[in-house]
Amino acid sequence: MKFGYARVSTHEQNELRQIEALKEHNIEEANILLDKASGAKRENRPALRELLTKIRNGDEVAVVSMDRLARSLIDLQSLVKEITDKGVNYS
Repeated sequence: MKFGYARVSTHEQNELRQIEALKEHNIEEANILLDKASGAKRENRPALRELLTKIRNGDEVAVVSMDRLARSLIDLQSLVKEITDKGVNYS
């Protein structure tokens, strides 16, 4: 299954560009998870937590930009490891 993850930092920012880009990669809107929060703390991102519980071996996770997934290199490395350890591909 293909999943997409999008994040905007504030409620005033528009997530449509990210959603449309993910849909162009044949990801169903129902499988796109969205956080409207700063990326600084993973615990403040419920859609990311949901994504990490849903993904399974053979799934694919897509993001428009790596900075939407993580705000630091350490957090990005941790997330990529967690995703790939489940046998999930990312794009």
